[in-house]
Amino acid sequence: MSALISDVTRPHPTQRTQSAQHAALQDLVLVRLAALGGATRAETIRDLSFFVQHRLSPGEWRQTAEAALGELVAQKLADDKRGRFTASDRGHARAADYLVLRKTVSLGPWPEVR
Repeated sequence: MSALISDVTRPHPTQRTQSAQHAALQDLVLVRLAALGGATRAETIRDLSFFVQHRLSPGEWRQTAEAALGELVAQKLADDKRGRFTASDRGHARAADYLVLRKTVSLGPWPEVR
């Protein structure tokens, strides 16, 4: 019977789904920051809420967005200057990969990118 017991722990299926969703939302936040002029924390939450309102409550979305902003800054994919977040060079490259754009293409203002 001990052959059936494994010491390997697997994440619960919902944990795997949540981490994949979190990564996708982090990329979405990065695209918002890569748009011309970047965005404040409030602008990011407001502008992207349309994309997640069918899945997350406003409170869950705010927590997820704030966590994503913090992680992007920690990973040096975004910069925070006086409350305005902008994508770094690495962040622009990752946003372009996410949108399947050429590296030389720069994003315009958010209303055009959206």
